[in-house]
Amino acid sequence: MQFNLKAVFKVLCHKGGIMKKVVLGLIIIASHSVAMAWSLFGPKTYEECVLQNMKGTTSDAAAKHIESACNDKYETKPVPVQKCKSREPSLDELKKIQANGGVEDGGMPRFRATIYNGNANVSIDEMVVLLKGSNFSSPQQYKLSFIPIQPLSSGTASVQVQKMPGKNFSWDWGLRVCEIDRKTK
Repeated sequence: MQFNLKAVFKVLCHKGGIMKKVVLGLIIIASHSVAMAWSLFGPKTYEECVLQNMKGTTSDAAAKHIESACNDKYETKPVPVQKCKSREPSLDELKKIQANGGVEDGGMPRFRATIYNGNANVSIDEMVVLLKGSNFSSPQQYKLSFIPIQPLSSGTASVQVQKMPGKNFSWDWGLRVCEIDRKTK
């Protein structure tokens, strides 16, 4: 027995046919499942949205657009974790902070650092780097922009620099921290 697939499809999908309704139903269920999966695995908070979308961001303007889009998407607006004055970290706090960085040349040189805050009671609110190299007549100082790095977490910070540092490149950094009051969290 030989089947004519075109004829079978016509019969199953004729106007008002049950197969048409089944296919349409399957398409709706599949698209709904994709949306559900995205909501299950996508960012659930403003902070997660910003962190997930900042990966690979190379400009301050793009970072501001990401923050704005995440701010628009989530009804819960970011609330400052604490209200305190920024201060110099203690020696013990500095020992718990790790930073790795370098200059990338993608047409516009950028200094990028990855910072780990191993402290349980302070956030890192500001980072300043001092770049040295053979292409600089004197050390270059830059303030890096980033979202505060919360306790026991990592973050990245970057800034556009004037030019590649050249040979004998080195860098040093300074930080400002803010104490977190655990009673109000």
